[in-house]
Amino acid sequence: MKKLIFLLILISGLYLFSSEKVMDSSGNIFSIFKGTINENPALQITVLSVGDLKILLNVPTTEDSAKEEFPNLYYSSSSRNLFIIYTKEREDGSDLYFQILKSDLTFSEPYKISESFSNTFCLNPKIYQTYKLSKNPDGTNSLLQLIHIIWWQKGTKEGAVYLNIPVVFNTVDIEAKTLIYLNDLISLDQNFAEGEISPYLYEYPEIIIPKVSENKLSIFFADLSSLSYVILDFNYDGDDTLRDRAHFPDIGMRLPYPMPVSFSVDTTPYFLFGSEEKIAFIVQSGDSFSFSYFCSSWSPITKIAYAKDINEAKEFVKGIIEGPSF
Repeated sequence: MKKLIFLLILISGLYLFSSEKVMDSSGNIFSIFKGTINENPALQITVLSVGDLKILLNVPTTEDSAKEEFPNLYYSSSSRNLFIIYTKEREDGSDLYFQILKSDLTFSEPYKISESFSNTFCLNPKIYQTYKLSKNPDGTNSLLQLIHIIWWQKGTKEGAVYLNIPVVFNTVDIEAKTLIYLNDLISLDQNFAEGEISPYLYEYPEIIIPKVSENKLSIFFADLSSLSYVILDFNYDGDDTLRDRAHFPDIGMRLPYPMPVSFSVDTTPYFLFGSEEKIAFIVQSGDSFSFSYFCSSWSPITKIAYAKDINEAKEFVKGIIEGPSF
């Protein structure tokens, strides 16, 4: 019998998925997958229109011998662009790339957005977008849009990495990107737990967005030095007229809480989902079902329960996700 570990983190926010499949405002469906071009690994995108017309697109520069991993998409309804992220392997690690599929189905050049270190890999990237409309002193409107990307870096400077890219007049300003090593922002002297833990309990940092139109977000990630989970709140509510500073956030930190190190090291991911206020992150291990969840955004409490099979486990988590807040 499999063992499932359910981590349910209750925090105020909307959990928005970047995904390998997204839909645009007209109902067209975009899917990205790992294919083969001229016997080389490559990324390809299918576009399924409302009229069931299917188009196959090759993502430029991915058809070489280097292997791509972790492709993710996010459709921007404001710019009508499809944002693409993926990692590309090199001899001693991997790098994270950002690319745009425009509304006319042409691609931008690929942009390497991570820093390259020896024996260092970018893992499990996710991409999102927010915006904020505000009034300028002269009465005109000012729109600040931000792309948010997060991933886990394994190797040099191991930890969660966050990057934002401003979008000005629906044009992505890649040169103005801001990269932050999140674990450098915190200093936790206390070791909350001891023991070896599964990488599936920490290699999946996430972004939670309370409201897309406010340029505010919360970032959930692991701190390996203290074996704890941390939530940082980012607020881009500054003076949007100062374009050269608007994409630098005010940052607040919530109380850290211990990682469940008692769970087996050989866990593997199961699934991850959420609702407006809660996130469930499920992994499996061992020979029996169990799950743990945190029932407070500021002072989480871990609880353990058991399920006879996967269906009962899913129903239990579904009930918590759809039920009232604690």
